[in-house]
Amino acid sequence: MCELQRCLDAPFLLPEGWSATREGGPHWRVTTPGGSSYTVTTDRAAYEYTAGRVEWFGPGSPAFPI
Repeated sequence: MCELQRCLDAPFLLPEGWSATREGGPHWRVTTPGGSSYTVTTDRAAYEYTAGRVEWFGPGSPAFPI
């Protein structure tokens, strides 16, 4: 399990105001303090398969807290 996935599985590790809920398989629903919501993954194959419908949860993504 990658470290980013651990943060999604234990949302208390995310910055204050962020939330993450598992949607099934390798996908989570991430909500930002401003209310924006994203479906994200940390699984490369799932990301490539769902291109355009799922955000990569990592640096550079709008769903990734800096």
